[in-house]
Amino acid sequence: MISKGFSTMRAAIEIQYGILSQMICDISSHYQKELQKIQNEAQHIAKENSDGDYEIYLSILHSFTDIEDIHIELLKESRKIVFCAIFSYYETMLNEFLRHYKISSNARQVGQIFDCILQTYKDRFSGYEIHISNEYILYLNQFCRLLRNFYMHGILSNDNDKYALWGSVEKMDGIEINSNTIIIQEDRFLFNTLDIARNILVNINNSFERKNID
Repeated sequence: MISKGFSTMRAAIEIQYGILSQMICDISSHYQKELQKIQNEAQHIAKENSDGDYEIYLSILHSFTDIEDIHIELLKESRKIVFCAIFSYYETMLNEFLRHYKISSNARQVGQIFDCILQTYKDRFSGYEIHISNEYILYLNQFCRLLRNFYMHGILSNDNDKYALWGSVEKMDGIEINSNTIIIQEDRFLFNTLDIARNILVNINNSFERKNID
């Protein structure tokens, strides 16, 4: 539930955060339920129709294995989609800051929009700065941007971006390189990305709100 004390911007940040959190929770639970349903159906069919015929029973199990593989692939694709949605949430809210706090900018890339917001804050409030972990900034504005582009387009625009992305993946938990693709193996990678995005957005918004009140 969103606190009544939240501003419009903060409420938007929290509402979208809640929706995305629920999406992540639903991914694994949905596919686990589907797999269990298929497994139960396969066992029922085998029991009712095999009549002791091992070959029939074996063919049913093989069919289940094929379906299970399909579900695993769908799970991987679902995680890609949710990751892109998380980055879209971050990007959209940065653009909302431009509108809400009347910041003039022609920036289009996430990193440029982010830098514009921080510089405007510094200019507007006599040199005060918004302090955000540089590690978080690099993670969202560089790594996540490259991974989103890779998931959306299948390729990156240049080799430097590819090397940067591949090198970053090797240092992270819950995600790995498999052949020529990048697989999100665990939901905790998604939760971590979402939490970092929210923390940055809340920090920016709180900083502006405090100064506007002062």
